[in-house]
Amino acid sequence: RRMFDLVLVAFHGGFGLLPPTTLVPRLVAGTGVSTAQALAAGYLASGPYHVGAVEHAMTLYRDILIAFRAQRGERDATAGELTAFAREHVSGMIDRGDTVPGYGHPLLRKDPRPTHVRRVLCEMEVESPYLDVYDGVVGFMSDHKGVPPNVDGITGAILLILGFQPQHGTGLFLLARTAAMLAHVVEE
Repeated sequence: RRMFDLVLVAFHGGFGLLPPTTLVPRLVAGTGVSTAQALAAGYLASGPYHVGAVEHAMTLYRDILIAFRAQRGERDATAGELTAFAREHVSGMIDRGDTVPGYGHPLLRKDPRPTHVRRVLCEMEVESPYLDVYDGVVGFMSDHKGVPPNVDGITGAILLILGFQPQHGTGLFLLARTAAMLAHVVEE
């Protein structure tokens, strides 16, 4: 429960008016439409680069773990082995010119949510292959690209730990963000 709460609170934020899922509902509410219409506009403002990126991060982590197990078998892996494999995998993505979902932020130099959430997970003594994969991707992106994780990066790993599938990611993000959207609509 506590891990799911961390995810929902991290998604809820929105950082004021600038994210599309808070700006658009507020703008649309200013035209006099119903609350439902304004919220629908906010939902339509989500896409693969905003809100939907969590699905792509979840897919990345899942695919890395699947590839690791396919290459090395189903045996238990050490955290170091998974972390190293994730770093290699992301290195290949960068070499091909692929985007690594869950890293970088258009508004923030460094999204504060991943650091806080990861610290709480350490305090809770959460261990998972998905966190090992996440740590490997974070390490590579930090060391080689200077790009920190965003909220989608850390929450994607947690949602996988909790048993959710990638296709659940956007809906869960919007579930949490709806409270922020509603607050903006009502204020407008």
